[in-house]
Amino acid sequence: MKSNQRLAVFLGQNDGKIILVAVLYILSANLGFLFDFNNSDALPVWPANGVAFALMILLGYRVWPGIFIGSLITYSIGFIRLGMVMNMSSIIAITSISVGNVAEILVGYFLYNYLIPDGTPYDKTSNTFKFLFLSLGIGLIGASVQTLALSVNGIIPEASLRFQFVSTYLADITGLLLFTNLILSWVRGKTHWQWNVKNIAEVIAFTAAIF
Repeated sequence: MKSNQRLAVFLGQNDGKIILVAVLYILSANLGFLFDFNNSDALPVWPANGVAFALMILLGYRVWPGIFIGSLITYSIGFIRLGMVMNMSSIIAITSISVGNVAEILVGYFLYNYLIPDGTPYDKTSNTFKFLFLSLGIGLIGASVQTLALSVNGIIPEASLRFQFVSTYLADITGLLLFTNLILSWVRGKTHWQWNVKNIAEVIAFTAAIF
């Protein structure tokens, strides 16, 4: 069996999909770290949630362990990057945040399939608004869990709770609206993705616009 056939078989299995989701989550999260404000934990956009949401819609809910694994690794790297000590409080906070991220994407997945069962956010105007409000709603889950986890474990002071929640929420929904839409439009849009000069230029232009 040729190497590309082995890869196709591997990615066709759920274990392969989980690993793929974990890797793409980590890569997209590190893209988000490039946008931080003066080496703080505040980010204007969090691509990882948008990528994870799109991948779950495309691959099914059984890939949720990939999101959990990717989130654990990502936030561990983030805590270390910010100079935080990896003690029990940090581990509990990271695990709680990862559970919240999985819950956010799972709720979004089931709501998406209920509200937009046979189409995409671009087929109808109503679908577009459904996706918008869905994103605004599920973003509250991840932002609330993350803020609560950081507060309970003494990682952020009580005075910073509002800022932490608002900045996390805005980063989450920006990632959902930008990256989930981008991936779904490429994969489920009227024109499917092909490796050609036009589409590669579109990727480059989109990335440049984000920066």
